[in-house]
Amino acid sequence: MAPPMTSVALWMNVMRAGYASSMMQFSITPTLTLHLPLLTTPTGSTKKNPDGKELDFGPKFNYEYYDEVLNIWPARQHVINGINLWVSTFHLDGVRLDSTRAVKHYELLRWFNDEMHKRADLKPFITIAEHLPQDPSITGVAGPIDAAWHDNFYRQIITTIVGVGDDNHEPFVTDEILRLMDARQDGFDSPYNTVNYINNHDLERVMYLLGAQGNIFDNEAFRRNKLGASLLLTVPGIPMLWMGEEFGHAAPKNEKRQPLDWSLLNNERNKSLWEHYCHLINLRKMHPALYSDHFEIIANFADRGIIAFKRWDEKGNVVVIVVNLKPQYAGSVEIPLPNIENGRWHEAIYDYEVLVQRNCLSDTLAESEVKVYFKC
Repeated sequence: MAPPMTSVALWMNVMRAGYASSMMQFSITPTLTLHLPLLTTPTGSTKKNPDGKELDFGPKFNYEYYDEVLNIWPARQHVINGINLWVSTFHLDGVRLDSTRAVKHYELLRWFNDEMHKRADLKPFITIAEHLPQDPSITGVAGPIDAAWHDNFYRQIITTIVGVGDDNHEPFVTDEILRLMDARQDGFDSPYNTVNYINNHDLERVMYLLGAQGNIFDNEAFRRNKLGASLLLTVPGIPMLWMGEEFGHAAPKNEKRQPLDWSLLNNERNKSLWEHYCHLINLRKMHPALYSDHFEIIANFADRGIIAFKRWDEKGNVVVIVVNLKPQYAGSVEIPLPNIENGRWHEAIYDYEVLVQRNCLSDTLAESEVKVYFKC
């Protein structure tokens, strides 16, 4: 008798991503060897595990094995059964596929994607690939998965937030920051095919990095955290939040269990950061322009680290975002707004009105500050 399909554990972890009410992570890491029906041997066996060390992190499903007696692909069927359980029972809105770079065949991923959408029926459903290093071919019109992590966006924006460069990134290079805000300029078919983030479960938390790398604490750390949140939730693409990031959880990454410290919300600055995230998410819900794929650069003052961009929806409603990327007070700033209506505009973060005259928006910007405007 063949062993039951449930005999091999499938690692799952519920997470929220963007506006999906529920997301599920599935580890589907495969192997190309044919020695076992479901798994290869444990980590360390070079005979049966052909992957390099960077992908050698444990036993793996064998999607190449076909059981001629049962007339099934056991590993593939096992994964689909697990997904079907969660979609049908818990009504998930989407699935994130873990480490898709280790899956050697896009056609297999395409099959998983098609099967998941079939099981979701008419319900809106999305598949997301954690595909690192970034490769836009995993998604889009020709790709097998609906969306993928936009890792290049993360690498640049976290450098900007922390203010410390590395071999590949400088903090306040406005041209590169603006380029990565539009995923089409980074090889993707559409921003709808990208998942943007400033943190995830494999990375150090923003608040931790601000202290450990940037030597930044207290009010300035929270200002820069708000800068990151504002960029994440106003640029095109699907925003992903790692639990605790919204109120400044700062524990360093390790393998031990780390419950969230909800008591941080008793602190004024942590609660203010949480309220900032809530406000930005509500703005996205209220203004379809902020979740459209429309994006246009309207200002790039590289020497001052100030940028501005426009978002709009199919009805022509416009939202303008103005950003001071640098941790220095910018003072007065004038943003030319060609082809944008003059008159009263509302600033949504601080709740006040400005008057746009002669197609120019005049306002002030503090350190690491983002302002969001829409027509009254």
